[in-house]
Amino acid sequence: MVRFSKSLFAAPVAVVAVLALCVPTQAGGLIQQVPPDGSWVILKVDSELDIGGNLQSATRELKVSSVGKQEVDGEPARWIELSTEVGGRKMVAKLLIAEKYLKADQDSFEHVAKGWARGRDGMLAELPKERLRGLVVFAVGVPHFDKLAKKGKEKIQTELGEYECEHATGQVEREGFQGNKAKFDGELWTCDKVPFGLVKAKVKVDFTKGSIESELTAVRSGSDAKSELPDAK
Repeated sequence: MVRFSKSLFAAPVAVVAVLALCVPTQAGGLIQQVPPDGSWVILKVDSELDIGGNLQSATRELKVSSVGKQEVDGEPARWIELSTEVGGRKMVAKLLIAEKYLKADQDSFEHVAKGWARGRDGMLAELPKERLRGLVVFAVGVPHFDKLAKKGKEKIQTELGEYECEHATGQVEREGFQGNKAKFDGELWTCDKVPFGLVKAKVKVDFTKGSIESELTAVRSGSDAKSELPDAK
């Protein structure tokens, strides 16, 4: 495992219709499966942040892409890139993860061999592991759920089309920014016809100073992904 550096991101920032048949979900979160390299999906994220009764709403997009292949300890791995904008600030993280961890029953972001991002000064830097946890909580918004209660199949209409999804709910507690605990309640709708498998999610996270409720829905996808951090290797 590559050692992470100690500096980056001082703090997180405040967060043709087709009917497709899907493979059942075991558990998981943002990444349910590993698609062909070059695949990408954009999720629209509608969020409401509550800090001590002060409500703020925001809409953004989260792009998840497979932007290259490499080996980790002799095993096939992928460069997974996350790109979004939070509070007017562009955030891009490029993560090397072994393919065996890019599936529903694995917590993909706990198995990052290398992590890169662009700092506030515009320079490329290694992403420290403690900041990665904060990124998942505040920027991604969907944690890995160790156990999910299956609710059956449900048709979900998106801008990509209509998909017959596996619907499941779950709860999990994770360590968030600066060691604070964050409790997640979530609903996931998943289908293997969408890159990375997540079609829709509703997640509420309660943390020390408040809560964030988010709804994510797949709106666009493709197969021509190019890295925004080509020098990160």
